[in-house]
Amino acid sequence: MGSAIAASGYRGSPRALRRNSRAAFRVLPSHVRDAGRRWAWTFVVAAAAFVASALTVSLTGVPTWERSLYETVIVSVPSGSAWRRLTRLGAAGVLLPLAVFLVVLLPRQFLRRWWMWIVVMVTVTTLEGLGKFGIGRPRPEGMRLGFPSGHTAAAAAFYLMAGYFFEGVAGRWARRALYGLAIVIILLVGLSRMMLRVHWPLDVFGGAALGVAVFALAAWWHERYPLENIVPAAVPPPWRVWIYRWQHVLPFALVIVPFLASPLDVAGTPFALVLDGLGVMVMATGLALRIWTTSHRDRQRLVPAQPPTRLVTSGPYALMRHPLPLANMLTGTGAALIAESGLALLVVPTALIALFRVTAPLEDAWLAQRFGRAYAEYCARVPALPRIALASFAAVWSALGSVGSASWPTVARRLPAVGVTLALAALAEWSDRLPRLLH
Repeated sequence: MGSAIAASGYRGSPRALRRNSRAAFRVLPSHVRDAGRRWAWTFVVAAAAFVASALTVSLTGVPTWERSLYETVIVSVPSGSAWRRLTRLGAAGVLLPLAVFLVVLLPRQFLRRWWMWIVVMVTVTTLEGLGKFGIGRPRPEGMRLGFPSGHTAAAAAFYLMAGYFFEGVAGRWARRALYGLAIVIILLVGLSRMMLRVHWPLDVFGGAALGVAVFALAAWWHERYPLENIVPAAVPPPWRVWIYRWQHVLPFALVIVPFLASPLDVAGTPFALVLDGLGVMVMATGLALRIWTTSHRDRQRLVPAQPPTRLVTSGPYALMRHPLPLANMLTGTGAALIAESGLALLVVPTALIALFRVTAPLEDAWLAQRFGRAYAEYCARVPALPRIALASFAAVWSALGSVGSASWPTVARRLPAVGVTLALAALAEWSDRLPRLLH
């Protein structure tokens, strides 16, 4: 081995070479120049802001300037029921389902430390509770303790964390937009807590500083001690194979989801028509993609699913490598829109995306092993899912023009997909109407 290293021109020791080669495969966002420094400074500033606000509250109670600021905000900002809706963006009942959805979309470099991001939210909640108990400042109305604001702290940690997860795969302007949106949501949640007369300004400021500090500390540690580029699968291999084989049956278990909770209270409003129209369009696009795909792939049975026996690069496979999972996602999302169910709009896309993240890499690995270089070149030029563009939608719909000229056996093979899609749409509409009929 030493002679091979010497022949390569490397002057260091073999141990240093191995250490450097491992460092080359560490996972860090490409735009990070100095690992962790930006988050270290963010933590220091946020922690100092929290300590300063906590000391102010402990020593002075409610300062005169804070009371004046609070009254100015209450008088100047229009009140309304919208503040009650906005404050829910920092509530556990909203953040917990969003956290599940976020974990499903988590980029691979964060999967190995998924537990750390849960610890962030638990730590914020714990410190917020200890702060209320230790400082003991009452709220503007009532005797409940107020410092720091738990809603604002949770919102600051969660939404900044969501932006951080995807900054490594987003462009510069997309990163700025993500963090900008996170800051706007945090400010609105904090303002809503004052408008609802449940927190003083320093409660909100201290809560935001606490959430930012805990998140920044976790982000600093993640970048300061990066992982090697070996991320184990979240699902054991035998389970992945079983899920792949039954990937076209498992989504039907989601049919019950719209019936588990009341639909959104939008009946009789223009928003209900928008949801129904959008749902029909999304389901129709999913059906069109499914019909287009079945006309190009092998005549294999879908249950249980099997890897393709030949490499197809025409039709929808010229735009994407996995059109059938995308058709499933479109069909499920469209049904959730027609059902007007908030629970279904969260659970159904989340479950279908999770299913795709299990089955797609497995199929890619099988096809790469079977077709070798041909499939590697195909993967290099065709993405797993198509880019969101008008050309992609136009290609799907233009492919339906060939249905009229198809033979009767070909049309007959497409009828089950049409029937299943119509049945799902009818069930979705029934789940929306059933609670009103019973009421």
